[in-house]
Amino acid sequence: TLTRFPKVRIMSVENGATWVGPLLDELELTYRQLPQDFAEDPVETFQRCVYVNPFWEDDVMKLVGRIGEDHILFGSDYPHPEGLAQPLEFFDHMNEAAIPTDIQRKVMSENADALFGASNRFGKLPVTSYAYNFTEMSNFTDMNMSDYPGRTYKYLADPSLAEFPFGFGL
Repeated sequence: TLTRFPKVRIMSVENGATWVGPLLDELELTYRQLPQDFAEDPVETFQRCVYVNPFWEDDVMKLVGRIGEDHILFGSDYPHPEGLAQPLEFFDHMNEAAIPTDIQRKVMSENADALFGASNRFGKLPVTSYAYNFTEMSNFTDMNMSDYPGRTYKYLADPSLAEFPFGFGL
């Protein structure tokens, strides 16, 4: 699926990062043994599409070596496991681990800015554009999901108009 949709991005949060190395090792081994079963190298696919939010005690530099510095995200969802009561203490942990400041900046803000569209480092912003008169075209008190523009989902009156069948790409 990620080969068919190479621009899909996945964030793993509240899971730490210790699972990444063993998973990539298994993917690498399986790919070496059965390359014909893959459309592309699964490790490269992971490195392109997946972003990881490590726990504060995870080895960030080891993670950088496995997935690259552009795919590591800071999380501060205290009291969840990846969070610290004082989130900026994560800087202290990175300084103690001698993580270069350019990587710290990426982990702490630049990667999330790029992923969510606050910057344009990856070349395309994930922004939804609307017509200038969109608010005039829509009755925001009407929750009817079948009329334009619909809410949450756009239901098709004629299923043959669907670009892809239900479940395509899963």
